[in-house]
Amino acid sequence: GDDRYAPAGDRLVRALRDDSARVRGFAAIALGRLQFHDAVPGLVRVLAENDDVDAGLRHASVMGLVGCAAPDELAALVGDRRHAVRLGALLTMRRRGDAHIAAFLDDPAADIWAEAVRAIYDLPIADAMPALIAHFGQPVPAGLPDKAAHLLALRLIHAAARHGDDACALRLAAYAAGTAGTPELRAAALKTLLTWNHPNSIDPVLGRYRPALLRDKALDTTALKDAVLRIVARGENESLGTAVILANQAGFPLDDRTLLGIVDNTVLPAGVRIEGLHQLVARTNADLRGRLDRLMRDDQAEVRNAAFDALASYDQPASVMAAAQILDGIIGANPVTVITERSDGDWSELGIHAPALKPLTSDSSPLLGAVVRWVPGFAPPHKDAGAVDGTLPRLLDDQLPANDDDPAHSTWLDGGESRFVLDLQRSIEVARIATYSWHKAERAAQQFVLYGADGATMPDPASGTLGGWTRIARIDTTGQQAGGKQASCVLANAASMGRYRWLLWQNLAHGVGTFYAKLNVFAAGRPLPGVVRVIAARTDGEWGELPMGAPADGDDAAGKGVTWVAGAKLVGPHPDAGAQGQMLPRLTGGGLPVSDDDTLHSTWLDGGESRFVLDLLQPTALARISTYSWHKAERAGQHYALWGANGQQQPDAAGEDLWKSGWKRFAQVDTGWLGKGGKQGSAVVGVSGDLGTWRWVLWQNLDRKPMTGTFYARLNVFAVGTTVPAIASAPDRVQLQAKQHVVLGLGKDPSPAAAALLGTWVDRLVAGEAPPTLALELRDAAKARSEPPFAAALAKLTTTLPAGDALAPFRIALAGGDADRGRDVFRQHAAQCIRCHAVDGDGGNVGPELRGVANRLSRERILESLIVPNAVVAPGFGTASATLTDGSSVSGVWLGQTAAEVVIRPAGAKEVHIPLAQVAKLTPPISPMPPMGGMLNSYELRDVLAFLNSLH
Repeated sequence: GDDRYAPAGDRLVRALRDDSARVRGFAAIALGRLQFHDAVPGLVRVLAENDDVDAGLRHASVMGLVGCAAPDELAALVGDRRHAVRLGALLTMRRRGDAHIAAFLDDPAADIWAEAVRAIYDLPIADAMPALIAHFGQPVPAGLPDKAAHLLALRLIHAAARHGDDACALRLAAYAAGTAGTPELRAAALKTLLTWNHPNSIDPVLGRYRPALLRDKALDTTALKDAVLRIVARGENESLGTAVILANQAGFPLDDRTLLGIVDNTVLPAGVRIEGLHQLVARTNADLRGRLDRLMRDDQAEVRNAAFDALASYDQPASVMAAAQILDGIIGANPVTVITERSDGDWSELGIHAPALKPLTSDSSPLLGAVVRWVPGFAPPHKDAGAVDGTLPRLLDDQLPANDDDPAHSTWLDGGESRFVLDLQRSIEVARIATYSWHKAERAAQQFVLYGADGATMPDPASGTLGGWTRIARIDTTGQQAGGKQASCVLANAASMGRYRWLLWQNLAHGVGTFYAKLNVFAAGRPLPGVVRVIAARTDGEWGELPMGAPADGDDAAGKGVTWVAGAKLVGPHPDAGAQGQMLPRLTGGGLPVSDDDTLHSTWLDGGESRFVLDLLQPTALARISTYSWHKAERAGQHYALWGANGQQQPDAAGEDLWKSGWKRFAQVDTGWLGKGGKQGSAVVGVSGDLGTWRWVLWQNLDRKPMTGTFYARLNVFAVGTTVPAIASAPDRVQLQAKQHVVLGLGKDPSPAAAALLGTWVDRLVAGEAPPTLALELRDAAKARSEPPFAAALAKLTTTLPAGDALAPFRIALAGGDADRGRDVFRQHAAQCIRCHAVDGDGGNVGPELRGVANRLSRERILESLIVPNAVVAPGFGTASATLTDGSSVSGVWLGQTAAEVVIRPAGAKEVHIPLAQVAKLTPPISPMPPMGGMLNSYELRDVLAFLNSLH
């Protein structure tokens, strides 16, 4: 075949019957190269006999037919009864770009139809495109995987949009306004109309550069009006934003009332609401001005920012005043705190407290006489979920589930979004709302938005906009480990979160319905059960940067001191950990560690599970317990349970079952998600209550891999009634983004008031007193101003950077990033991080897998790996060269180095272990990764850092 030796044709045809599939395959390819027409029947026979079993042999037969078959011979195979023959003919036509391939769009086999769609669209085959467009709007054949079906439907949509005539525009609008396809597909169809005259040069399905048809004649948008207005009326989240834009562009803008309803609808995506807001601002709508103060407190960061910008256009002086309040935390502070917990043990182990039972019979309970009703029009309760005449009585009764898959005592609503309403029968000031669930797997997770309402009549709970309802909080426990007992608690930051009669749970669709166990509601002004909250943080800076503050000396109820527990299955302190007999004095006194590997001031117990006990000398009501550690690597992490006990004698602290011994567990701490290294602190706090009254407190340091003990620095125990240091609140993501947006806005605002406010904050930055999360915005806002004081401040910032420190210009990006935006940069930026690195197996393998990088590296080290990738190269991901003492050299992939040898794998060869004594010169390993400092701007770098730091 390669020599185009025609006399071999007959013998090659005979070889198509050879017993060896390999011989048959090579013969088919050779016949195609010879263009030996008489081979067509034999090639068809090979396809039929192979029956789609061997993909390689099918490919060889196709390559034979590409060279041998006449177009009419291939067209005759379209109706062949044999699936393998039809598929082979189709693939041959694809290779040739033969328009007869369109006949396969009517094939009864779903996979052949799919191959035809891919061939016509992907190549493309222009002469077959009209036939493909004609199939737009028809259902995708059943039997195809969901993802494949979605992509095939997108091909039909974009075939019509990129290659169709004006009639296709009407078909696209009708499809978007109809019920065929998924909401995502309908939204994609509508979106194509925004760029009808000038489609994007990048194909939206394939991601390739492929300019589409440019249309000189403007689209008659009046014909689209009916479809667009139907989409707006339906209010489908995925399409609504595009419909609002399209209506405005097409010359039939929506009325102000409709746009205000869109802006007010907190259920809609932020982009939809912002589009409505922008159109109202352009009309200087007076009603919008009255809503801006509320919108600047919205749950969606993008809506807050758009509202602030709108205020600047309405009332510039007012916007500066609002900026000051946002930066001071006066506007945007969350009125509630959401705590989520999980336990594999008893309900009482939840820091939120166990579910309160018999709420309907207690005169003091706000649930006296209350009832829960599910909302029709959404996913209904399962037939076994105990629904009675529209009510869900199990959510309020006195029976908890007996196990982790108990359909007799659980309540669940399957099939998508569901809603239920708790009617308290009277209006009360609500202080706390707790929701409990239990399941062995994914049905334990809670994902809902909580709303409240008051008044003479209940607002419509089935409304798409939920008008009249006040959004209280969003709860999502899916970030916790699957399964187990799970609980969420919404607590008022003040005495009350508001006065409500009705509370609505909008359960968001997340695959399966949650196995709800119980609802608890607590009224303001009454005794509340204690809630235990665990706050954990790490820093590479000073102890005082931790939210619980620096370790205190003479703080607390340290009492008699700390003793370690001896036991057959327990490990004791390291010989250098400063133990004095059974005592561990470093935990409650003496100097703090002075470095991240300070064996003179740290306490650690190696080799497995360990325990130590603090004796408070007398029963003491505890307000907080803070635990501090510091190490350069894995020994910084804390993984312990806290137990308390009382009595005349200390209960046995070495037994396998601490419950039976008389201890009660009241908290569990795991800081592993913070990553390795650094100063780490955990604070166990009593919220609206205390941690209990205990004489003895036991730290059960749980066994972990690797079996290395935590380098503990200090324990602080604070009694109720003593001065307890305040805990700095963690930055709220939405509030932080609002602050960052406001700072940049001050840089653009030409007014003297804006300059004065920004100047105050830039001065704080220069003095080291501004939050590091705002440092990047403050620097860039100062750069945008022309006033001399800002130039002077920037000069001071520059002169403080250490000379010769490659990371110094980039450390400003260490704090304040957004992990979600960082994920988008990782996946979509031109730097193409995902081509070399994978997260959970998704991506390239040129660089290391990034899941767990936050556990392996500190934030500073992650920054170093981005800016100076050659500083530390992971074994197996860099190249090195060793010159040996005999004059030879070995180059290849660097696999690691010890005190005795270096390991290199030359290209195409096995790894070589080279004794260092034989190495005359070794070049440091070089990473193939380019420095990201020149490829990402400061904001992208900050977001990528946040994303990488979230990969625990």
